Amino acid sequence: TEENTFTQSPALLGLLNYYRITGDHTALAASTKLGDLLVKQRQQSSGKITIYAGALEPMARLFSYTDNKNYLDFCKAVADAWVRAKAQALPVTSKNLAVLNGLVELYRIDGDNSFYAVPLRAWTEMQTSGISLTGVPVGDSGGRPQSLDACTTAMWMQLSLNLLRISGQAVYSEQLERTIYNQVFAGQDAKTGNVLAPVTWSAKKEAANNAACAASEVRSLAQIPTVAWGRYGNGI
Repeated sequence: TEENTFTQSPALLGLLNYYRITGDHTALAASTKLGDLLVKQRQQSSGKITIYAGALEPMARLFSYTDNKNYLDFCKAVADAWVRAKAQALPVTSKNLAVLNGLVELYRIDGDNSFYAVPLRAWTEMQTSGISLTGVPVGDSGGRPQSLDACTTAMWMQLSLNLLRISGQAVYSEQLERTIYNQVFAGQDAKTGNVLAPVTWSAKKEAANNAACAASEVRSLAQIPTVAWGRYGNGI
């Protein structure tokens, strides 16, 4: 199901990130097992293959590490189907933003401009249709949402960073600055470091405890050094 895919994808991303940092081949082996499972499930599925769109980013990365064409074929088939089926005006959700990040990753390894054009256009539409004062897209809510969840914030921050790395355009760095200083930092207690629940525009902020998006706030904070100094020796 789509929910299963969005559950498996962070696990696969985590394994690949661990492998990238440590070089531990057991993590890569576990990643390939999970990737093979996703490929098999898609091949045997009788339903819409767009339910696998949430796995685009980790599967594209898995291909870059293994050069296994099955993973690239998976990405292309799912991406093509999702692009054809997507709504003309894409709703601002963490899931849609995750798919857009996957398309950017696929463009990096495949070079097909059609995969880059979609997130580029979607980012611009989301940015112009409504951005909160703290720098997160809110669609047609008039820029005054009741709360802004960390899942959407993390995916928006990642998409802006991805487009900055590819294009070098200042508009993305300006958006990142606004989001980090005003929304990401607001999701962490300045005194204790505790991650907070979805940040509201009024009333008292509460600790997130085991809230589903608590890990996304940590992920956003962890990305800040790569935003400021770059992931590689030559910057972005």
